[in-house]
Amino acid sequence: MTKAAFIRLNRQGLFSLILLSTLNLLALAGTASWQELTKSGCDSAVLGDLPLAEKKLVAALNQAEKFDTGDPRLTESLHNLANLYERMKRLDKAESLYLRELEIVEPLGQSYKDTLFILMALGRISQERGQYAQAEKYFRRGLAINLNLNEVNKKDTTCELVWGIGHNCDLQRKFAEGEPFLLEALKLRLEGGAVGPDLTKLYDEISGCFKGQGKLEQADIYQSKAVSVVESKHRNSPELIGYLIRLEYTYCDEGKFESAEPIARKVVWIAERCKGYSPIQLAAHFVDLGNVCCRLSKAEEAKACYNRALASFKRYEPHNADAVIRISCLLADIYSAQGKFREAQSLYETAAALKEKKSQKDAETVQILGSLGDAYCHLKKPKEAEAVYKRALAYQEKLGRPGDSRLLYPILRLGNFYLANGKASVAQPLYKRALAVKLASSSPRDQTTAIILSRLADTKANLGSDQEAEDLYEQAQAIWQELPSRNESEQSSCLLSLANLYARQHKLSLAEANYKCSLALIKDVPKYHEQYVNGIGCYIGLLRATKRNREADTLLNEVHASKPGGHPGSKQ
Repeated sequence: MTKAAFIRLNRQGLFSLILLSTLNLLALAGTASWQELTKSGCDSAVLGDLPLAEKKLVAALNQAEKFDTGDPRLTESLHNLANLYERMKRLDKAESLYLRELEIVEPLGQSYKDTLFILMALGRISQERGQYAQAEKYFRRGLAINLNLNEVNKKDTTCELVWGIGHNCDLQRKFAEGEPFLLEALKLRLEGGAVGPDLTKLYDEISGCFKGQGKLEQADIYQSKAVSVVESKHRNSPELIGYLIRLEYTYCDEGKFESAEPIARKVVWIAERCKGYSPIQLAAHFVDLGNVCCRLSKAEEAKACYNRALASFKRYEPHNADAVIRISCLLADIYSAQGKFREAQSLYETAAALKEKKSQKDAETVQILGSLGDAYCHLKKPKEAEAVYKRALAYQEKLGRPGDSRLLYPILRLGNFYLANGKASVAQPLYKRALAVKLASSSPRDQTTAIILSRLADTKANLGSDQEAEDLYEQAQAIWQELPSRNESEQSSCLLSLANLYARQHKLSLAEANYKCSLALIKDVPKYHEQYVNGIGCYIGLLRATKRNREADTLLNEVHASKPGGHPGSKQ
């Protein structure tokens, strides 16, 4: 080998060594770049500079893509960036990165810890997107893996997983399935001191879970615990109001209005003293308190609450017609029950006008018009009553098909109006129509059917069709006898009408038997006293007609002693 060839060969070898060293240095520089980018991205995320964190972590992932699939730097980059996107609420991107990471780590087996945290993250994302069934599946898979792990903070992870399952069952209204998981989460939070969902919210959710299953007593217990926790931290503060309201509603659902009342009063008391509290929200709390007072027969307090709420809506949200309508009707119902029909009329008229102004010819409009018609009847305004009853029926006819059961009450109201005003011939076809609708319904033999038959019989009796009337009264009585619970007033009225029919036909023994049955049903019920007195008057008429004056006088004295006032039978 010549000297020149030897020098050339050495140069080539030296060049190869330099090239190899350069490539090795570049590779090392790539590794360092990934580490720097990852650290910088994570630091930026901690400091809240999320756009910069994204830029750095995307660059780190691009570096990691060049590594082998089994290189842990790739899964770490995927997880870091997915976690950042989850924090930024860019859930589609986060999910795709978590799924890609899962494809890499899942083949390593269920005992692999990283799989667990990916499943938990996917569960959180599915829950955030409203995919509760999918979220439940992810949390269940995670719980199965967690059982095989021996971790120091295993209770924390278990608590999050069981809560995730219970919470997503709850959101799917699978209350019975969710209950044991929520209770397990609570147990871990209380006994083990595990980190997990806020204790107050957990009590609140367990209460809702029991309520969803109709277990109202258990719901009471846990909602009360939620209130106690909040009270210990935020006594008489706005944070307490939501929990108090849910406890109040739970008591109301149970019919425990005495327990609900102090809660409702406390809500109002706190809200009134909170600076900057929304006057509309406060008005809503007054409505709730009014509703509770109403159920406790505290009419004056209920009226005061409703009036306060109505004034607030008219002042702060005059455009909120729905609220004004609802509160006006609540007030009007109280005035009607108190016999103050002028006040009730005014409020029902306001509500009806607002409904019709909004072109809301719905079921609520029908009900309001019916109540307005009742007020007109009590105020001896038959023309106005007839007009609104007809309007209510016309609206209901447009809302459903001809045989719709919701037609029943508008038809009956109009029929009752005509019957009470001596227009039996006009009332009769309405009662026939009501009967046809009722017989075609899912409950053809209930007390409403009996009432319709009795009213139809009244029209027959008034028009002289005594035999048809008698048959209808007896059909009504047969239904009354089948019912385990019944409206004593209506049944008594039916028996009284049948007794009057028999008396007119001179079937005196049958008449007397029905008078006695009619009176026995309502004799000791104070709210039916006036009806009882009227029935006694009819019976006394029969006794006097059969020369049994001593019995008539005895009955007259009994009624006079029970309630001083006019004597039934004095006009007989």
